[in-house]
Amino acid sequence: MTFSPTGIYSPSFRLGSASVFGNKGSTIFFNDSESVEAGMAFLTSILARFFWKNFSCHTVETGEEVLTQLILPREIPEEIASQLESLVQSIIEKQKLNARYDYWNHEQRQIDALVYALYDLDETAIREVELWFCRPYARLAKNQGLWSRVERAYADFLEWGARILARPASYWRSHPVLQLIGRGEGTQLDFKECFHINRLGQRGGGALKNVLKTAASFANTSGGTVLLGVSNDGALHGLSRDIAASSRGDVDGLELKIRDAIGEKIPVLTTSSAVKIHFDTLRDENEDKIVARLEVEAVSGITYFDGDNRGEVWVRDGNRCRRLEGQSLVEWSKTRS
Repeated sequence: MTFSPTGIYSPSFRLGSASVFGNKGSTIFFNDSESVEAGMAFLTSILARFFWKNFSCHTVETGEEVLTQLILPREIPEEIASQLESLVQSIIEKQKLNARYDYWNHEQRQIDALVYALYDLDETAIREVELWFCRPYARLAKNQGLWSRVERAYADFLEWGARILARPASYWRSHPVLQLIGRGEGTQLDFKECFHINRLGQRGGGALKNVLKTAASFANTSGGTVLLGVSNDGALHGLSRDIAASSRGDVDGLELKIRDAIGEKIPVLTTSSAVKIHFDTLRDENEDKIVARLEVEAVSGITYFDGDNRGEVWVRDGNRCRRLEGQSLVEWSKTRS
């Protein structure tokens, strides 16, 4: 494999062409037991470029000494290596027929997904990598469609960022809830616009389940806070509709409703006193808005959602909840005993 170490898009790679880059070309040799195609898949991934340009070399020169600093996974399952090899071979064959084949919208996306998985990146880390790529390589990201995909996939995060930057830092430090909003969603923090009645006054729609499965995921991971009355983009909506619909029509009534729902669907959190509920009033847009903080502690063993020992198992994966099933649940369960 040859590569060009110089240029804004360096390093760039090509198979078996020793002279294509003239006097600035370098060559990588592989052992007989190693797949050149699988190696190329790693080297051309977005994640590899993220590592090199952020931690090894910040210039347009990406020489041999920089490439050798890439830390590869200790073990690559044979099935994954075979998939990477097949994807690279597919790109090569299609480029022979059409030199302008847009592999970046097809095989390259699959390659990047496999590489992310091999490094065990969660959604938050993947977002960081892809948003970074759009900054130094804006023109390339726009022409290859990554820019628009990122805007769609991370719309709430980008809106949250714009909202945070629109106010001075002193504002976001002025109240514990605002400090949480300023941190943004992550492994131990999640925003929910409502408990079970949305801004349109509609009940259901999965809102209640989303709140409870998030609480269960925190209990199964490292604990965390569910902030009710705040949307994913950091907008402060409050819980006036949920409060009005409670049995008492006040904060105490909503707290009872929340505790009853937790007791019914995740009883272990009630019996272990693993959930604390706090209400705060904040002034926003000339209106007082009440929000709730559900502080969930990590619980030993397995916390099931909607059924003891037969319910769903959720864990926190970056800024999202992920349901465990099948073999992944079996393997994870071994770590909880």
